[in-house]
Amino acid sequence: MPILSSIIAVLEVFIYGIIFYSVVTHFSGKKLKAKLLGWSIIIQLSAIIYMLTRLKPAQILARTQSHLELLVVGHALLSILVFFWLVILFFKARNFAVVGRNYLQENKKSTYLFLVFLSLSLLSGELIFFLVY
Repeated sequence: MPILSSIIAVLEVFIYGIIFYSVVTHFSGKKLKAKLLGWSIIIQLSAIIYMLTRLKPAQILARTQSHLELLVVGHALLSILVFFWLVILFFKARNFAVVGRNYLQENKKSTYLFLVFLSLSLLSGELIFFLVY
């Protein structure tokens, strides 16, 4: 088991917790924690880049266990989707906050959907980690 993969798995839970906390607190009407969310985006990008370097070994391992292959590819696509959605959400929320509006409250359905996809991304990644290692 690569030690860096273990560190990233723990870091992912922490990062996703920060993202979830930042989105939920702003959604509930509190001030947007732009710096906290911004830093978590940068750290998440670093984690995704590392995960992409681990994608090929995971796919090779998944081929020996066919049920994992779809999970690995699905998680990779979901993580990238969630990351870009987060970046867009961050900039929209920040721009709305500058003029005294709350983007997350004004777009409740998309906020809930984002939180669902964020949770699925985290859970699928941790599931892969526990199945592979």
